[in-house]
Amino acid sequence: MKVSEYIDYLTTGECSKLAIANVGDTSSNPSPTPNAVQLENQNKFINYITLANLALHKRFHLRKKIFELDNPLDGEEFDLPADFLAPIHAYYALDFEPVAIKDDSVKLVNKIDTAVSILINEPFKATIKGTDTETPKRSQVMLKYAAAPKKAKTTSTDLKISEVYTEAMLNYSAYKAHSAISGNMNDENNTYYQRYEASCKQLINSGMWGNNEIETNTKLVDNGFV
Repeated sequence: MKVSEYIDYLTTGECSKLAIANVGDTSSNPSPTPNAVQLENQNKFINYITLANLALHKRFHLRKKIFELDNPLDGEEFDLPADFLAPIHAYYALDFEPVAIKDDSVKLVNKIDTAVSILINEPFKATIKGTDTETPKRSQVMLKYAAAPKKAKTTSTDLKISEVYTEAMLNYSAYKAHSAISGNMNDENNTYYQRYEASCKQLINSGMWGNNEIETNTKLVDNGFV
């Protein structure tokens, strides 16, 4: 779904009573051309929708990538990719044996070999702990991670995510829009955040969101990554 379609939903629904609902024509070839105020409002909605998209990618791991750690040595640090959001699981490329992932606040899951582990205790840094006990030593570890989506820059940008996330997307966007007016937790912004959380729980309970694999080899729950 394009950003302009989300804006249409928001300006006629959740954000219809806000001043920024005056966005004019959001199509690729607008007629009439939006004025300066309307263009500014469009950009605000683009930002809110971008943040909502990021929140959904953090929560549901909608985009997954592999990062290769070549010839990892005990104590060696690797710079993680700029689009890194959260670790999912790691394994040796040679035989697919799992490699534990942990941070300072997380215990390792049982039955995972802890001779070698990946410590992620600061943003964009992964540290190897331990030495492989196999002979010859395995030379490559694959880290599967949840990646950030590309940022939307125009109303014509297609976010390319399933429409099952539309309700959650709109609720989070509305939460951000209302927060810009008032940060009071008793105001409307908090209502939309609660609706966002409810939408996410509904997706999880229904099974429509898929499997984010987050508990494959580490208990990364509410640890700062998710």
